[in-house]
Amino acid sequence: MNFRIFIIFVLAITALIVLGIEYTSRPEFCSSCHEMKEFYTSWTTSSHRNVNCLKCHSDPGLVGLIKTKIKALGEVYHHFTQTYETPIKINSETWSFSRRCLRCHQEVVDKSNGPHNQKHFAMEMACTRCHEGLVHNPQTNTRLPSRQICRSCHGEAFK
Repeated sequence: MNFRIFIIFVLAITALIVLGIEYTSRPEFCSSCHEMKEFYTSWTTSSHRNVNCLKCHSDPGLVGLIKTKIKALGEVYHHFTQTYETPIKINSETWSFSRRCLRCHQEVVDKSNGPHNQKHFAMEMACTRCHEGLVHNPQTNTRLPSRQICRSCHGEAFK
């Protein structure tokens, strides 16, 4: 009898964990914190509005999910203690972050055979270096980078 209760307990805890992960992985959950509302709102009008948050904000697989959820616990702590950084930023200017972009956009690399783009890819330049704010900034929520962004590296060649 005790073994049966133990199994039921383990299954119940597992179900609660799975349901909790599912619930907290929804974009609407992310918007429940007031400091995230602006980012949620711009996401709803972006070209990525049908892409779940975890697709871009988590590495693939179970290990990536667990790491993201553990990190999110820290964010919950900062929310309730009101010690979060403003403006809210993530370190998206890394090639490892860009690999998340390439899960859906690998064809961009394959089709971009011009020397300019190939140089960016060869340097493992972060996608967000040029496409910053693509999803979470209504002012820059466009597919193509502005000339101002190009000028930040290329100077006056891009007037």
